[in-house]
Amino acid sequence: MPDAGPTAVLPRRPLTVGELLDSAVLLLRDQARLLVPLGVLLALAEQLLLHPLRVLAAARPPEWLPVGDRLGTYWLLLAAGAGTEAMIIALLGNPAARAAALVRTLSDEDLVGQVLMPYAYGSSATEVSAGSAAGNRALAGVDTPAEMVAKYRLGGVILVGFSADDPTSGNQATTNVDN
Repeated sequence: MPDAGPTAVLPRRPLTVGELLDSAVLLLRDQARLLVPLGVLLALAEQLLLHPLRVLAAARPPEWLPVGDRLGTYWLLLAAGAGTEAMIIALLGNPAARAAALVRTLSDEDLVGQVLMPYAYGSSATEVSAGSAAGNRALAGVDTPAEMVAKYRLGGVILVGFSADDPTSGNQATTNVDN
């Protein structure tokens, strides 16, 4: 399904597998920092829940098929697996929907600020040397990295430990990049 911005148009026909996969990939790209760790934790919890049921059903890898008279336990295993999968989908859908709703409330300036990762002089967000403050004023019109984050609504900055008045900055530019 093509990305239509903050709202998407759903056709009045069944979605194709490709459209469903496209939507899933777009959602994962947008919300990966939240969804991936949460998905790993939920999958681990699911496996911890299902392992005793597998042992009771005598299901063995690689087929995981029931053995002998343990069909009832095997059906319990299948029902528990389907139930935990449904619960995981519901739990992952809620944070994704909340995160998408939050993104829709951000202005264009806020969205741009969340994407950018500029650098600022100083080894602290709030206290910098006079040389670092001068360098930050030249870069962004502010004295400290914290002021830069507040002014441009940035998601973060890269703190550069040496100051703009570093005596080696003119003759050792590549060395200063590595520092």
